[in-house]
Amino acid sequence: MVDSSLKLSDVILEDSSWNVLLFQQILQPQVIPYLLSIAHPHPNLGEDRCYWIEEGKRIFSVGAPYALVSRSQWADPNPH
Repeated sequence: MVDSSLKLSDVILEDSSWNVLLFQQILQPQVIPYLLSIAHPHPNLGEDRCYWIEEGKRIFSVGAPYALVSRSQWADPNPH
């Protein structure tokens, strides 16, 4: 189980790359490639911000991604 107090800065090395060794210690192996495919933050890019684009107010709630996944899962691939 991943420590819930872990911060993004804990998994970034001084050269701004991902701490792959830490990932290997705390995560399931199949998860790591997905994380490594995400561009790591770089100090030259300015302050990092996170927001939920699917919500007009840009506020995350558990119901929002659930609704999104449910819609796409049950959507008709061949609408009339």
